[in-house]
Amino acid sequence: DLLEEDLDSESLSKILELVEENVSSDHYAHEIMKKVIQEQELTGKSLETFIEGLESINSDHYLMEVIKRFGANRSLTESQMLKILEATKNISSDHYHASTLVILAPRVRALGGRVVSAYREAAKSIGSDTYYGKALKALDRWQAAAFLYLTLMKPYMQKHVLIPTIGMALAFLLYTYL
Repeated sequence: DLLEEDLDSESLSKILELVEENVSSDHYAHEIMKKVIQEQELTGKSLETFIEGLESINSDHYLMEVIKRFGANRSLTESQMLKILEATKNISSDHYHASTLVILAPRVRALGGRVVSAYREAAKSIGSDTYYGKALKALDRWQAAAFLYLTLMKPYMQKHVLIPTIGMALAFLLYTYL
């Protein structure tokens, strides 16, 4: 399998562009992007191409799944997170849109400023008051937990998938019950 080989950023970017242009099935695009997240180091051009490729996924469910796997376990720059938040506006289901924003809330809060404003703007396209409230509440709830999580887990975020997930859960529990 080509994606199991160690690819440079330029080659990986070309593959992602081909997927975006030629794979019309959201299911298969989702599967390929999942494999890229698991097997490849996304940096530079390949990271930007990956984020741009999110716009080509039309299924709310598959887009949420890709963002969940990608955005929740990576250190992203402000501009990268802004692009991901922009991509969430393509999610028409209030449930999936709110769920995606809730997943991103700890990272958004940690980045602060313009990213928090973009998060709130993305949440405004949620029509349901219930789901809109969940998205905004998650942003506030994660304020203290995000700081603890990012402080403890930063060295492990790029290399390990389970450790950041466990760390995020522990930080949330500490914030909630202490």
